[in-house]
Amino acid sequence: MFYNDGQIYSRHKLSNQGDLCEWFGFDPRLVADAIRAFDAHVDDHLFAPFLFSHGPSDTTSYLLQRLVVDHILGDQKPDHLFIEETTMQVLNRVIENNYRQRGISQSNTKLSSEKDIVDSIQKVLAISFAQDPSLERIATQLHYSPFHLCRIFRKQTGQSIRHYLNQLRLRSSLEFVTQANTDLTSLALSLGFASHSHFTEAFRKTFGVPPSTVRNLSNLRIHQLLSKISIA
Repeated sequence: MFYNDGQIYSRHKLSNQGDLCEWFGFDPRLVADAIRAFDAHVDDHLFAPFLFSHGPSDTTSYLLQRLVVDHILGDQKPDHLFIEETTMQVLNRVIENNYRQRGISQSNTKLSSEKDIVDSIQKVLAISFAQDPSLERIATQLHYSPFHLCRIFRKQTGQSIRHYLNQLRLRSSLEFVTQANTDLTSLALSLGFASHSHFTEAFRKTFGVPPSTVRNLSNLRIHQLLSKISIA
């Protein structure tokens, strides 16, 4: 379902469980950014951007939606960048699917400086990766919309901003995990991870071993491990 602000809808009961669902609310400007490639006149109806009331949701979009909801409900310290980026990915997917179902293709209009935008995002993250950057904050700093930043970064790099941010954090951690006096919990929190366990899990997925194992390696084996890692 696509709800415009103030629009009246008529709905019918489908299940004895009632209306059991989730809904996401977006700033009208973000919705317009997602639609503009298919509807060049969306700014003329900014507060009623949806020209259709409902459409299909593909399985990937629904999975991403559920991951966001489960993360919000199940994590005491939610990852705001993950929530923002994933909900915008859902928005982009359902918009594209519904316009294409109606035979409307995306225009070929491209930003002439997409690679420059990606470079700017990477520079911001390189300086502030230990903090908890939000898409809104990055977008404000670079004077672009959060939606465009997510879409362009994924298009140009093949990965999400959050994934790139975590790789910066993890690679930076290698400078400290080999030091015997480094407390891994303090290191995890100082790099922006929610907890020691989150840091350990991410470290293992990236490097194949937990940080405690790297600490116990000999200097020669550490050098061999680091030589296989491309530092961005």
